[in-house]
Amino acid sequence: TKSGKTLIVGGETVNGKKYFRPGGNYTEYWTFFVPYVVFDNGEDGGGYKAGVVSQSEFYNTFTDMENVGINGGYFVSTSTKVFSLNGKWYTYTTVSAWAPIAQSVSDKIDYTATTELIVDGKVITRRSVRNINERQSIGIQNYTHVGDAYNELPMEGQVQLRINVSYNAYQFGNGHAWPETPFSYVINF
Repeated sequence: TKSGKTLIVGGETVNGKKYFRPGGNYTEYWTFFVPYVVFDNGEDGGGYKAGVVSQSEFYNTFTDMENVGINGGYFVSTSTKVFSLNGKWYTYTTVSAWAPIAQSVSDKIDYTATTELIVDGKVITRRSVRNINERQSIGIQNYTHVGDAYNELPMEGQVQLRINVSYNAYQFGNGHAWPETPFSYVINF
């Protein structure tokens, strides 16, 4: 661990809980919450470390929609796998979301997500999270699988991966509405 944060390496059992296996089915061990994970990208002479960081939380926000308003919050679950392939390091991120109130009063709801690779404080890559690998999804309970995204990690600089998630709800006669502030989660490497 570094700075009091947790480093999880996939496939480990810690305190009786089974954590994700790299390359495994992400739905298999979705039974826990890991709030924050830091990987070491070489500040002390090391390199990236393979592992998985997962989070699941309710994000409370306002949505300007009839019968929603202050109940516009939504649940978000993300899982990001860090792995090496042919001497390069990558992240694979999968996202699921569920807005129970907005979804129940909408005629249609679309969830959206992006990943932003940030190096030394500047966004260098922004990717849409899309449905590219349904088999590896973390779709759970009433959640909608938003999609997946890959990013190649740079070998230098202060690296962060920001995951942004939102939704666009539509009501016939009232039009479109979305959360006032989208969900954002940052992984520091």
